[in-house]
Amino acid sequence: MPGPIRTAVTDTLLLTLALIGLVACGPRRAARDDHGPAKAASATGETAYRRPPGVTRVIAEPAGRIRLEGTADPLSRVRLASPFGQSLFSKADAQGVWRLSLPPSAHLRLFSLSMVEDAGAVQAEGYLAVAPGLAAQLRAGDGALMLTPPRATLAVTALDFDRKGAAVVSGHAPAGSTVSLAIDAKAAGEVAADSQGAFTFDLGEPLTPGPHDIRVAAGASSSLAQADATPGEPPASGPFAATPLGSGWRIVWMPPGGGLQTTLLFGQPGIRP
Repeated sequence: MPGPIRTAVTDTLLLTLALIGLVACGPRRAARDDHGPAKAASATGETAYRRPPGVTRVIAEPAGRIRLEGTADPLSRVRLASPFGQSLFSKADAQGVWRLSLPPSAHLRLFSLSMVEDAGAVQAEGYLAVAPGLAAQLRAGDGALMLTPPRATLAVTALDFDRKGAAVVSGHAPAGSTVSLAIDAKAAGEVAADSQGAFTFDLGEPLTPGPHDIRVAAGASSSLAQADATPGEPPASGPFAATPLGSGWRIVWMPPGGGLQTTLLFGQPGIRP
């Protein structure tokens, strides 16, 4: 997202973030600040790349529980931490696969994901947002990555924007397809979906506050999402506030560098032939 917000937040909130270890949300920072490839010191004093942990599957379990599965260093300890001090731990197996089962909740929850080893903690990029039927990776200054693919082949899955109107549209399309984007019936450009069908599109112009129609098209199909790009107010307590948005969610959250970012996670947009 061009020009992410960098306005100051209160010292109290920054201290809260530091104390609970939610260092997530800088798009490409390592370890503590999450803005670069994760590195660990070697015996020779050089640095070596350490791949951060990731989530590969989100599975609904009985009684409203949600199971997360992901990858990490083989036999490493994986931590999922909430902004309210609770932590869940798992140990990756010899193949580097870890699993965690979350208790049921009707609310959206935010977690930081990290791999804790003797060489130091390796922080995953962004926050992990988990709600009933939906999970996504939030990224500061970038678009959210939906971890639960939509049922529709073509869909807008998220809109991220800051107070200056810098915005990113994220979505899902046939793998490798060319996706065209229009905002309020005005063409905004094209982007290629990756091998998994995910795409993100940085809008070249600021998105004005208020309602907008976001349409994506690939081949003979198109999908429409309606979004309100009015910036959110600072959360009353903690680093985020989440409210239901139809079948999705509106999340206002604070990157550790300051400012506010709003992420709209959409449910299941329909496909029009």
